[in-house]
This record gives sequence, structure tokens and C-alpha cells, in this order.
Amino acid sequence: MVELRDIMIIARQESQQMRHHFIGVEHLCIAMLRARDSILARTLSERGLSVPYVIEALRRRVGKGGRHRLWAGVPNTPRVNVVLTIAQELAAEAGRQNITEHDLLIAILDEGDSLALRVLTTLNIDLEELRRDILNADALPAVQAAYVHIELLPTLDVTLSPEVLFLLRQMFSDYDRVRVEDRLAGGHSGALLLLVTPIRDGSEHASLVVKIGPADLILDEAQRFERYIKTTLPPMTARIEERPVSPPLTELVGIKYTLASDGQSAPRSLRTIVQSEPLDGFAQWLRSALYHTYAPRWWAQRRPFRFEAWQEYDALLPPVLEIDYLPHPPADAIHIRYPIRRQRLTQIHYGQTVQIENFIVHRIDRAAHSITLSLGHGSTRALQITVRDLDLESEAYFRGELVESIAGRVVRTRHDSLMAGLAELTPDFDPRDARLILDQKRIPNPFTQYQPVLDHTVTGSISVVHGDLHLGNIMLGVNNTAMLIDFGQSREGHTLFDWAVLEMSLLAELSLPYLDNTWDSARRAAAELLELTPPIIVDPIRLELLVEVRHIVAELLANPKRRDEYWVALAVVALRASLWTTMSVPQRRLMVYVAGVAIGELIDHGAAPDATEFSGLTG
Repeated sequence: MVELRDIMIIARQESQQMRHHFIGVEHLCIAMLRARDSILARTLSERGLSVPYVIEALRRRVGKGGRHRLWAGVPNTPRVNVVLTIAQELAAEAGRQNITEHDLLIAILDEGDSLALRVLTTLNIDLEELRRDILNADALPAVQAAYVHIELLPTLDVTLSPEVLFLLRQMFSDYDRVRVEDRLAGGHSGALLLLVTPIRDGSEHASLVVKIGPADLILDEAQRFERYIKTTLPPMTARIEERPVSPPLTELVGIKYTLASDGQSAPRSLRTIVQSEPLDGFAQWLRSALYHTYAPRWWAQRRPFRFEAWQEYDALLPPVLEIDYLPHPPADAIHIRYPIRRQRLTQIHYGQTVQIENFIVHRIDRAAHSITLSLGHGSTRALQITVRDLDLESEAYFRGELVESIAGRVVRTRHDSLMAGLAELTPDFDPRDARLILDQKRIPNPFTQYQPVLDHTVTGSISVVHGDLHLGNIMLGVNNTAMLIDFGQSREGHTLFDWAVLEMSLLAELSLPYLDNTWDSARRAAAELLELTPPIIVDPIRLELLVEVRHIVAELLANPKRRDEYWVALAVVALRASLWTTMSVPQRRLMVYVAGVAIGELIDHGAAPDATEFSGLTG
């Protein structure tokens, strides 16, 4: 059992890293979470909360101190002294002289008014239940996962790591077997999505979607579900009904999405259907089953929203800069601060030194010793800058932290990242060209002409959006109902964003039969799928799906006479997709031309007066 002297050593280290120079209850809690064989760490893990996630939540709530010390030593706060007095009394009652973690936890809960407890409450921890469990806790090693047989269908081309198998056995510890039916194609998060059927005593239970990924990704998704999704979803669609599962011995966390089922067949993803089945009638299904089911509480509940495109869409592109950390920047370093002149960022080049001020920590990659900062304005994180070569052990960073100042030398710009992504596609044109040729038309090269899209001022609308509405996240359930899964990107955002993602996903999948390893096939498919030429090789039924998406978009336009808000969304979404390594090279090449066509439409017909032209794919 962890003793007080060990907890205090770690608490002082935490205080120093956070530049607080005092010991508060939050430091004691973080110290207990970091200590080996911690009761608190194990108890919170049983509730689906990973240790790093809770530590980050505590750090985010208390914030980081200034760089100048105002007093000597590292004193305890008055509240910590009260807690220690209670803990000493509890130890004496148990016949011990030394305070243990058990005593300290009960004392913190009995004191009842610390910032640390308020943070646990925001993470949906029942403090009374937590107290009962700690009173009954003993310092045994973490519980091993029960043996559950994990069966993969022979047709599945997937290998599950020992860490994933361990987590699956924890998630389904009350079953005998789990059959993995399918691996669902994810979006850009990199999480693993599996369609599984749990089996107990030979009886198959309803299929579930399991999502497994890093703690911050999965636990944030659970929070987003509670905030944006839980009260707006139709009763027959996918839901998170149980706590996330976070075993102490793994860095991964898993959640389950329950799916309505008839008990006869597992739900299928729309991606699987588009790839392998006839599509007659699916255009109408998009409207009746998907749009009409979710629009009343999502996209139809939109409000006016005027914004500069970069505020919503800049975060979809590579970081504007990647820099190597410099502890002592030169006097002539370029200052980047809000309010910011974005055009100035495009003039910064490799080797220059920059000093970033008052940006927010958006992501922490401990393996790569880097953090990603962002401006933090708008519903997404704009103007991301990655800072590499940091000592994350001596300097504690947490997501949401306001970094007053940090400097580094530029090693990569956004232009560099985009050109590197295009080089992977081995273009048969000069990547520096301003224009590309598509069906004898000259369209903008999105890799060199994307900046006007981000500069564009959009008069649109805002609503709850799924945030990653690709075909793999749309499931067909009982009676062909539409069920959505994977709410890791759900938020309030530009209403048309979801439909741009869906069109991009449709274009990528519908084009597969017509693509080979040549750029000519990408150009031919783009010309027909975007209706620049009559369909010759493309099945017209496939075009009906795309046309229906555009009909729905036309209904959601903030101004029926202005389509620019959709071209902005489609251009950036397609440009992002052209960089995805999870998409095949031929599909990524197609996305280059989709982005170029969308930028061309924005420039040429962004405010065309005849809204009826929008019923097709291009106007």
C-alpha cells in the first residue's frame, strides 16, 4: 500500500512541473494516480477512466503557475493540512502510525470540497460510490482479464495485437466467446472499430460496435456523446450505454455502441453495401432513412453563422508549421500571436525562428516528444503548430493549457507537407502548376490554390454535426433503419460539413470499379462522377446517390442563391482526403480533382443566382 511519504515526494515533483510551488489536494490526487499499485488508479480504471486522462483533467482545471516564485519552499495549502489531520486520525483508529493512500483518499472524500473532487464529479464519478469502493479496497495487483475466446471470421484480413485482445477480454469478461464480424473503416482518428457478436453458453447476443483507441480520444468521445448526442439521437439508433473500459495495464480504452438488432443478422455498414451490393433505391434511402431521421434534431436545427472559412476548416489541413523547440530564441524571432495576420504565416520558411504566444495545447504526443498548439478560436482548432523535441518529463503540458510563449526553428511548413503528400501520388503534372487539366477544362490545382478557400467569408448556418459522416459510420439495422456510430468528432459546427464528408466518401467508394493505377483513370472517373461529361463507364445509379446528396445540401443552404458555403466545405474535405494514407492511391488521386473542381466552382460560381442549378453535381 502506498504510504504518505512516497505520495508527498511525487506531489512535490508535480507542483514543480506545474510551477505552483505549493502542495494542494489536486497534487496529492495526481501523486496517488502516478504511484505504483495505486488504489485510486485501479478504482478509477474500473470506472473506465484512464490515469493519464484524469491527470490531464486535474491539470487543466487548476492551470499552470507563473514562472516567478513569490515565496520560499513548497508549503501545504490549508485544505491539505485539514486533509492530513483527518488522515492521521483515520490511521490512528486503525492502529497505525503512518498515513497510507487508503487513509488519504477517505480523508479527501470526507473533507468534501476540494477542486480535485469537483473534477471527478465532472467526469461522472459518483463520490459516495467511490468512497464505498475505497473502504472495501485492498492493495492487490490489478485484476487480470478473464479468458474469453476471441474468434475472427476467416474472411477477415485483420490482426489484433495482444493489447487489443486483452482489452476485448476485459470488455466482455462475462461472456465465453466474442466473434469479430468485421473491421469497420474508420475516419482520420486512427482508432480501431470492430463489429462483434458476444456469445454466452452457446447463445449469441446482439451485435455491438467496439471502438478502441488512445485514452484521450475515446474518453473525449464519451464526453461528446453525453453533451451533443445522447438526448438528440432517435431511440432505435446506436448508443453508448456502458462506461468506457480502461484496464490499468494498457494505454488503450474501449467503448461499446449498442445496435438495434432483430437477432437474425448483424447490422452492416453503408460502405460494405456500396462496395458489394446493387444500389437501386439507396438514393431514396439516404433521404428517408438518414436525413429525415436525424435532421429534425441536428441539421434542421440550424442557426445563422457567418465565419471566415479558416476558422472552421483550417484544422483539417496539415499544421501551418512544424518547429523544433528552442529554449532561448534569438531576438529577431518572428512573433506569432492573436490577433494574427494569417498571410504572414505563408511567408515563413524552413530554418526561420518563430516565437508563438498565447496558443492553446491541442494535442500531446509523448512518444514523439511533441505538442500541437492551436489558436483555439471557433468550434475547431485552427492554425495548428507542432512543437517537437520537447522534454515532456520535466515540463508538464496538458490539453487546453494556454502557452504564454514558446519558440522554435521551422523544420516544415504546410506547403512542405502538402507537396510531400502530393509527391506520394507520383503526379504526372508539375505539382507547382496553378491549374490542372480535367476534361479539357482548366481547374485550380488545390495544392497551390487552397488559400482563397480559407480566406473566403461564409454566410452559412451552425448546428449539431456528426463530424465524421463517412460511409463506414453509417450502419443499416433492423428494417433498413439508419444508425450512426463513432461520435469522436461530434460538435456544433458548419451544418454542411457532414454532407461534404459524405459526398467525399461516396465519391471515393463509387469510383473504385473505374480506377486503376493511372492518373487518367482518376481524371475520367472525376469527370463522370462530377457530371462534367455524360456517364459512359459510370453506372448512372451510382450518380443518383451523389445527386441526392446535393438535393439535400440545396435544402440546407443558408441562402438558396449562394452555394459557396458548400464549395468551401467540399474543397477542404477533399483536399484532406487526398492526404489520407488509409485511402488507396487511386482514390486519393481522384480527391485531388474533386478538390480542384470545388475550388473552381467557388471562384467561378460561388454566388450564382439560379439555385435550381444546384440540383445536379456541378452548376
